[in-house]
Amino acid sequence: MQITDITFRISTTFHMIRHFENMPGGLIEEVLSKGYNQKQVKESMQMVGSRFFSSFANDIPSLLEQVFAYGFDASIGVNGNIVLIGTVPKVAFPAGIGTLGVVPKASIPDSIQKDIYISKTRYTSLLHLKVPSLPTTNNFVIILKKTNNHFLFITGFPGNMSMPLPTPKMEPLLLELCTTFWKEHVFLNES
Repeated sequence: MQITDITFRISTTFHMIRHFENMPGGLIEEVLSKGYNQKQVKESMQMVGSRFFSSFANDIPSLLEQVFAYGFDASIGVNGNIVLIGTVPKVAFPAGIGTLGVVPKASIPDSIQKDIYISKTRYTSLLHLKVPSLPTTNNFVIILKKTNNHFLFITGFPGNMSMPLPTPKMEPLLLELCTTFWKEHVFLNES
């Protein structure tokens, strides 16, 4: 796989607004010119989740450049997508490449487990916890879908492997796996 084999749609650019600390104004303008509105952009920017620092990447092309520069391990995910997982050396980014917005519930100290609450994220009720600041990470995950002649960029985020949010449209096995994952993981919200 070459970086030039990967393509993405404007809908993916819009989706990725929630995974970048900042995106160039030109990209926001492009998203707006393709039918998205200011309210949608603002809501996406405010969603909980992991975000890449601007010092690492601020759009899909710059993210892919970093991923290919630092390397990754590729595997096939439970839904058949290609998963690229990697770690950027702390020497290169001592403050991390982004924030960690999802953590295993088991990693949260017992003393604050009582503070976990349920809130909707993209129309799905999930576990959340308010924290003073989000932890940082040097790990990344990129999800691609193989098509006939290229790879379609689906999503990317700093942190560890995750599962899609469960939706009723999923095949039963995938829905079960996603539901189990999200019962055991918590979205962190900076308070």
